Amino acid sequence: MIILIFESFYNNPRQYLFEHYELMIQGIATLIYLGICIIIALKFLKVYLIHREKPFLYVCCTFMAITATWSGHGLNFVSVLLFNIIPPMEVYFLMHGGTTALGLFFWIMAITHLTNIELRKRKIIQILSGIICIIVQIVYISIIFTNWRLLGYLIAPSQVVYTLFSEIYLGSILILFEILGIWLVKQSVKSTEEKNRLKGKLLFVSFILFLLGCILEIFFKQITILIIARILVLISAFFFYFGFILPKWMKKIFLK
Repeated sequence: MIILIFESFYNNPRQYLFEHYELMIQGIATLIYLGICIIIALKFLKVYLIHREKPFLYVCCTFMAITATWSGHGLNFVSVLLFNIIPPMEVYFLMHGGTTALGLFFWIMAITHLTNIELRKRKIIQILSGIICIIVQIVYISIIFTNWRLLGYLIAPSQVVYTLFSEIYLGSILILFEILGIWLVKQSVKSTEEKNRLKGKLLFVSFILFLLGCILEIFFKQITILIIARILVLISAFFFYFGFILPKWMKKIFLK
């Protein structure tokens, strides 16, 4: 049955997209999300270059690595629209999960700098997490180039159904990302500075929306639900940016 579905769109994927408007909406939503996230990442990088504070660099790297999870879908969508070609699945999965473990490492680096962890313990955590994340990333990439079918398969020109292995892999990284994020939120809301408490609340909203969006992405296949998931992760990206940068206009609104 999978082969029949696959062959039905593979010969002319562009026509298949045009015949299924929900796939077009999903693809456009993905491109909008990726475009906005690139702008946000550049803003994080700009703040780092101005202030030279390492946490902003780590957050920027984290944000780009996590955002890259949606780049595989974006690449397929653009490639089909422009060239009527579906890129190799190795490329899709390399873009989709080829940086997620490294993104988790940079997130650990950011959290250990932003929270009250003694310097010696911080170094130990960073070294151990770095080794583990690099090993996990190498294993994932090795699977891509040896048997990518362990990760998932296409059911539409730009839509992939993930296997149990991928669900566990992505779910585990998501859980660790959220745990560290909530820890940062707890540290922020305990602060004596009103600005830091506000940042913590904004980040909390971001992590909750991102969690909901990713759960929908990983465990549901319906296009309508996936479009809703794109919207949720897009909104979470804005709150993530607000939580770390806290623009002046937001300070005027929420801080006395």
